[in-house]
Amino acid sequence: VRSLTLNWVTFCFKTSTKSIIQKVHKEYVPICMECLNDGTPEVRDAAFAALTAVAKSVGMRPLERSLEKLDDVRRKKLNDMIGSSESGPSGGGSSAAAQTSSGGASEASGNSFVKRSAASMLSGKRPVQAAPASKKGASTKVATNKKADGGGPPKSTKVVEPEDVEPSEMSLEEIESRLGSLIQVDTISQLKSSVWKERLEAISSLKEQVEGIQELDQSVEILIRLLCAVPGWSEKNVQVQQQTIEVISYIASTASKFPKKCVVMCLLGLSERVADIKTRAQAMKCLTTFSEAVGPGFIFERLYKIMKEHKNPKVLSEGILWMVTAVEDFGVSHLKLKDLIDFCKDTGLQSSAAATRNATIKLIGVLHKFIGPDIKGFLVDVKPALLSALDAEYEKNPYEGPAAAPKKTVKASDSSSMPVGGSDGLPREDISGKVTPTLLKNFESPDWKIRLESIEAVNKILDEANKRIQPTGTGELFGALR
Repeated sequence: VRSLTLNWVTFCFKTSTKSIIQKVHKEYVPICMECLNDGTPEVRDAAFAALTAVAKSVGMRPLERSLEKLDDVRRKKLNDMIGSSESGPSGGGSSAAAQTSSGGASEASGNSFVKRSAASMLSGKRPVQAAPASKKGASTKVATNKKADGGGPPKSTKVVEPEDVEPSEMSLEEIESRLGSLIQVDTISQLKSSVWKERLEAISSLKEQVEGIQELDQSVEILIRLLCAVPGWSEKNVQVQQQTIEVISYIASTASKFPKKCVVMCLLGLSERVADIKTRAQAMKCLTTFSEAVGPGFIFERLYKIMKEHKNPKVLSEGILWMVTAVEDFGVSHLKLKDLIDFCKDTGLQSSAAATRNATIKLIGVLHKFIGPDIKGFLVDVKPALLSALDAEYEKNPYEGPAAAPKKTVKASDSSSMPVGGSDGLPREDISGKVTPTLLKNFESPDWKIRLESIEAVNKILDEANKRIQPTGTGELFGALR
């Protein structure tokens, strides 16, 4: 109901005059902004379309205050939608662009400027005047002009919209209706049975049916939703648990694209299965399969919070041991090393459970194999007893550098988890905020004591950054040090 209503509102915006929209936008824009946070993707998409229609008609002024409350992902999506709606060819738009570039002050030119500024205000950049769009007969000339005067960006440079990774709620009834004839009705009925033998028979049948699906990509999410619902992660029978995980692993390894929201639906249940010795092997293999599908960086980021907050200490200790194998399999190029090192220091090494501390020491040791001795600079404040254990682990895992090639590869591009740092992936700190004008000025002081204090201040900044800094803001500092 909400999505269809918003679609109707969008239609009204597109077919109404500018003066009408200016009268009614105050009532509708706040409602659309709230719908951007709706749990249903269809409602969110409809709200984006409605706001785009408002901006296209009357400009960005009605949206300015509300935009400040949006997060970067939603603001960028709205920016892209407005930009794409403005780039469509139309006679009025061509005329307006031509008059704007020639300095004309006509009404069409004014409208073009308002529309063009919509996307500009979202991105925080000034609008760039594009080359005048011409008729079809002069398409080659238009392309040349756009390249020369910095008009619209080429299609190849268009930024891909971030993937929606948060799954929405869906009832079992809705899942069954969406499955249709994909899975036999009797199989689903047996999965709900209170008799474990019937559930075991049903999950074996389901496995065979899934393996027989030709176009699996189209049904990945609905199948994962079914397995999370029935038999579900609260299943008590070990054999049913094991086969359920095996079906999920098969889907993740076979599908050409495995959505991250499917990973999110499974991670809590899998982390609990990793803690159980009866299902540990299947669960660890499934996590590795997920890592191949979406990249280990995403898996690590999601597991930090689950493992840290879970009441069962084995979820943390065994989860860290899986991370050890994941680093050995995939290396560190897909990981945000600062987050991983902080997790090891603040959670793993601080644990009261010896098993968790020992697992963390193993994890840091295998990181040493890929990163080298530079990792020690991030662990100087660790207790002496733990430092001795870490040194022993470093000896077991000597630095191999480029020779330590990953054993497994990632199917999907995992750019969201790529580290920001040096060639070794270790984090580098931005010290530009600490290099103040006063500090730079003191280097020129005739008093040698003040100059010495400035040098000591720079040394302190470098020590706090573990002598690993980003180049941002260092140009003026190097100039002052000369």
